[in-house]
Amino acid sequence: MIPPSPNTGKPGGAKEYASTFIATTYDLASQARTSRRWTDWRELLSADLPARWNNAQIKLITGLASDPTVRDGLLSAVIDADELVSRGRWVNTAKLVADEFPDLVATRLAEVSSQGGDDHNRPNRRSVGARATLSSRIARRLAKPVRQ
Repeated sequence: MIPPSPNTGKPGGAKEYASTFIATTYDLASQARTSRRWTDWRELLSADLPARWNNAQIKLITGLASDPTVRDGLLSAVIDADELVSRGRWVNTAKLVADEFPDLVATRLAEVSSQGGDDHNRPNRRSVGARATLSSRIARRLAKPVRQ
């Protein structure tokens, strides 16, 4: 367990230790998950935890995004911006996932852009902002043929 800092009462170690703590809690303590209403990764990422725990949440979910189901769910939620959630943690997590999987994120963004849409399917402002953020995040990491 991570001892809290005597000055702040917040996690005293690096964010890696905090994310490990959350992961251990998530994996082993079903009662804690139930009491916190963490039924899946979405609930954990949306949970309002004390300051400095945001980084641990983001790092943990970024690690869980190695699972294609988690990664696809995260990218869909951020790119489509169809869920009313705290966007900061979600977009920051998607940015780290984009660092790990730039080609996949580029493909997802291209698919969404090519879909077009009528008045009912137009992207909202949050969706456009998230797409622009992810596009600029992956632009330098992509191989030249993918960028074109």
